[in-house]
Order: sequence, then structure tokens, then C-alpha cells
Amino acid sequence: MLLIMTGGMPAPQCSATSTGQVACMDGRLCRCGFERGGSITGQPDGHRWDCGALRPDCAPQSAATDPFKGRNPPMTLVPVVPLR
Repeated sequence: MLLIMTGGMPAPQCSATSTGQVACMDGRLCRCGFERGGSITGQPDGHRWDCGALRPDCAPQSAATDPFKGRNPPMTLVPVVPLR
């Protein structure tokens, strides 16, 4: 997977000392961890960033991306009847 980082920041390194750390890469919260290699993947054992589809998205960087900034989101009121 090719990840392009913008903003002029160097890409964080994933190593044995940074295992368990997370970093926001291309809108995804990636986690550094040890992965086994194998003949199917063609990768050796080593530490890699997990940015897979099951990882959560990063939080918005600024309030400018909030579509409800300055106003309340639409709400629907549903009456609740207590059970007896």
C-alpha cells in the first residue's frame, strides 16, 4: 500500500521501540506492530504500519471540517413510553 504524506513532515518510523504507537496517515489511524512474513506475501518478518480497512479513521484536524459548525445538527424527537 502506497501512503503519501503531505505537509512536509517526515514519515514516522515503525520499529521495535515504537511498537504499539499510532499515527495518522492519509486519514487512517495506523498502528505500528510486528508482522510475520511469508511466501504468500513475499515479505520478511518485521515491524510494519497496519493501516488496513479495519483501522479507524483519524479525528478531524480542525473545526473547519465540521459541517455543523455554528449551528445545531438536525434532530428528531421520539416520544418514549415507559414500560410497566
